[in-house]
Amino acid sequence: MTEEIRLAKSLSHEEDQWLFYWEPDVFGLDPYKFEWRLENDWHFLMYSDGQLVSHVGVVEEVVTVAEQQVTVAGIAAVVTLPKAQGKGYAHKLLKEATTFMCRELKVAFGLLFCRPVLVSFYEPLGWQLVQEPVIIEQPSGKATAPVPVMVLPCRGQSWPSGTVKIASWPW
Repeated sequence: MTEEIRLAKSLSHEEDQWLFYWEPDVFGLDPYKFEWRLENDWHFLMYSDGQLVSHVGVVEEVVTVAEQQVTVAGIAAVVTLPKAQGKGYAHKLLKEATTFMCRELKVAFGLLFCRPVLVSFYEPLGWQLVQEPVIIEQPSGKATAPVPVMVLPCRGQSWPSGTVKIASWPW
């Protein structure tokens, strides 16, 4: 079995359909009734024997924490096709993406939104729960993030304390 990781700036229509439309609510977010950012700045793609099996997106964003601006790289659209789940593909892509975020983008932190059931997936990889409220944009105005938000320190520093404000939809 051969594995290959590719970095792309965009997805083809076929890749997008293959990765994100194999079920009506791939990410399990419909119950939250929130709008989510769909565009990513970078795409990490895992191929197994030439077949696309997993994806991790990365976005660059400036957030405000206690009135201080912090540039973060967000992890977005983590997905593995059902037949390929449990083989460590998402874990490998996350390692590549976090190395890229910290070394190439030189951000201080990674930031992601995840369903509560996935917190235990991210914690062993160094991600930490944000304890303060995270305010996001929605079509109706500002709202509190409906799911846990986690950060990954890139340089060993602590996440600043205080309310987090994100001037976009969650990713």
